[in-house]
Amino acid sequence: YAALPAPAARLFRLLGLAPGPDISAAGAASLAGLPGAQGRRLLADLTRANLLTERAPGRYGFHDLLRAYATELTLQHDSDADRDLAVRRGFDHYLHTAWTAVRQLYPYVPHVTPERHLPGVTPESLTTDGAALAWFTAEEPVLLAAVRQASAIGCDVHTWQLAHNVGNFLNNRGHRREWVANHELALASARRLGDRLAQATVLYGLGFAYLVLGRHDE
Repeated sequence: YAALPAPAARLFRLLGLAPGPDISAAGAASLAGLPGAQGRRLLADLTRANLLTERAPGRYGFHDLLRAYATELTLQHDSDADRDLAVRRGFDHYLHTAWTAVRQLYPYVPHVTPERHLPGVTPESLTTDGAALAWFTAEEPVLLAAVRQASAIGCDVHTWQLAHNVGNFLNNRGHRREWVANHELALASARRLGDRLAQATVLYGLGFAYLVLGRHDE
């Protein structure tokens, strides 16, 4: 780590804040607020330094001990504001890309358009059903972790909108317990916001999930 150029060292630190078990090159670039090409170069630097592993083409992760080290470093060297912006850029990346994917795959369902994303975020462009489905499949554990993380730190708009946009995919994959868990967190967030439209949207999804699971009393 000490031998890294400053931009690569910063990216390594911020990756300790990422929610999931791995991260795409595009997700890492958005987290750090970097152009995609620069993000990929820095990820290559970290991989050569054996601080990251490219677990699949374009997807990166690190050992739990290295994740803990990165988290310690970002707490020491990055300001609260910088860490908060990085986390929110990450949420924006997943929310806006999920919104693109759900419109591609499920054009017949009501959509909730997210607010404009933060500067430095580059959502992925998914222009075919195959690309959208592949993105959801690769990112599913990350998206579930992002909803939990957003809920835990009080990012309530991200929580309910991300849960809503992931719901149809989880249902169609048969991952309905995850669908319910996401929407229960989303409902708590919508209630904290006092947003009646958000509550109605989440309750509709949660009610449908309970119906599919046979939980009729709920």
